[in-house]
Amino acid sequence: MYKLLIFYYNNELIPVLENADLISNNISDINVISFQDVNNSFQDKRIRFTNIDYLYESILNSDIIWIFDSKETGNIDIYIDNCISIAMNHNKEIIWGSSKNISNELSKYDLLKDITIVNSNLEYNLDSKNELLDIDTPIVFILGLSENTNKYATLLKIHKDLKKNNFDVYSLSARNSKDFNDINILPKFIYDKTISLSDKILLFNHYIYMLEKTYKPEIILIEIPGGFGVFSKKLTNNFGEFLFIASNALLSDFNILNIPLEDYNQSDFDNMNKFINNRFNLNIDIFNIIPKRLCFAESERTHKFSYLSLDNDIVDKFIEKFDNNQNIFNDNNIKVSLANEIIKVLTYYSSNNLL
Repeated sequence: MYKLLIFYYNNELIPVLENADLISNNISDINVISFQDVNNSFQDKRIRFTNIDYLYESILNSDIIWIFDSKETGNIDIYIDNCISIAMNHNKEIIWGSSKNISNELSKYDLLKDITIVNSNLEYNLDSKNELLDIDTPIVFILGLSENTNKYATLLKIHKDLKKNNFDVYSLSARNSKDFNDINILPKFIYDKTISLSDKILLFNHYIYMLEKTYKPEIILIEIPGGFGVFSKKLTNNFGEFLFIASNALLSDFNILNIPLEDYNQSDFDNMNKFINNRFNLNIDIFNIIPKRLCFAESERTHKFSYLSLDNDIVDKFIEKFDNNQNIFNDNNIKVSLANEIIKVLTYYSSNNLL
């Protein structure tokens, strides 16, 4: 059994801790370093929190140091360098998937276990046949209005619920690095600006094909980076580039769209579905309303989507207006299982030979 230390607690780590049962049973203790007091309401009894002031002692008492990759900004580089130095000096295993460069002082060491490369045993060189290959495994896309729309949290919940239902599921997240669980990450060529869109489509198709043949999953979950189109002149969402690649490379069987709470009516959902269908040839099976509201003025100012967090009850109350609509959910509600919705639809497809 091993003791795991995670540096550091932030909003992006929350879904990982909420689904900590995906972390190996070989881990007996999960000690999370935090810069502030945290109300430990997480169900996994292995989780505890330690203030940053006790970083040194915490590293000494741990076997594995996981520097959690986060897009959140802040002056934490000095803490990361300090964390790595202490861990190296005491021969601790270090897991750090960040694409950031460590300081020059530390770069001379080769002791870092970089886990940003996933499925390194899979070769994804472009086939000379230059053709799309058939994928037989059911595929689920998890989309969002933009980044920061809880897509990773949704993927984790579905992945866990499908496994509880005895499905062999393979999941690809849009995170920069692989977390300490059995969720994998999208291949790096997806983001490579030196590769053309057409080659990325073929590469991704071939990559999923080889993944299917290698691991033989029953369901493949894919978190799509970015959003599904231009929101405004200052919020371009990369023009829906990643969804364009995925939707041309693969035929998805089920599509979930995570969107923030707004004063939607039925025509808004219809229009979103129509837009996505016309542009990407996809139908949205579930609109998953997350407990956030878009801060448009701040987003326009920073050219980056900014959201205000809301209470779950506000979302649930809003969804009550759509009792007759069976595809509007809030997966933060513990009574909701999007995995069950996927199973129902895929079972129907299978029984009617539609897969």
